[in-house]
Amino acid sequence: MADKKFTSEEMEQLRQNKYVINVTPYRIAYTLEFKQFAIKEAALGTKSPEIFKKAGFDPDMLGKPRMYAAIKTFKNQAASPEGLRASLKKTREDHIAELARDDYS
Repeated sequence: MADKKFTSEEMEQLRQNKYVINVTPYRIAYTLEFKQFAIKEAALGTKSPEIFKKAGFDPDMLGKPRMYAAIKTFKNQAASPEGLRASLKKTREDHIAELARDDYS
């Protein structure tokens, strides 16, 4: 989990990016398209902050640790037997929120 927690305003800004599936205060779920773009750029020698900037993200908002960890995760996933895959559309937090809504309905 990242140290920096996103504000509501930052999460809304991130949701506007076409490469974002979902955002929570601590996590971003990226599209397969972004993961493929990031892997290709990294192979060309592009640094993580520049990769995110090219994709319309604010590197200062994300922070270097989060960007470097994401690229490392994408590379590891690409090298796995399952290969690169899209992030889940729903995060653990989404499922918890759904269960809570169901309990109060």
